[in-house]
Amino acid sequence: MRVWRSIPFLIAFAVSAYSFFTPGPDLTHAVTIWDKLGHALTFAALALTGQYAGWRARTLAPSLFGYAVASEILQAVLPIQRDGDWHDVVADSAGLVGGLLVGGLTALAWSRFRPRSGVPTSTGPRRPPG
Repeated sequence: MRVWRSIPFLIAFAVSAYSFFTPGPDLTHAVTIWDKLGHALTFAALALTGQYAGWRARTLAPSLFGYAVASEILQAVLPIQRDGDWHDVVADSAGLVGGLLVGGLTALAWSRFRPRSGVPTSTGPRRPPG
């Protein structure tokens, strides 16, 4: 695993931590589709960048799910004008699964269609030896 491949994940994690743990706006506890979409997209980004960094899904999934649960618990107990919400954990989990699926399918497609070293890429007619 190359260290530079972890940079997108670290940036995504830092942005998510900033957005989850800074004092929130007073939305009078409104549950909106935009909030849940934001949670799902955040965890999809974390899953995709984590896979790009080289972490396996069997390690990444429980780690990010733990982060989702812990962030909601911390939002509920810290004095940051935020409330923990299990609906957010559901949205986080949906984004996590979606990101893992997209990342896995992308890796599969990439491994299938990229040229391998030592394998001829030309499909034209062969010349007879001589």
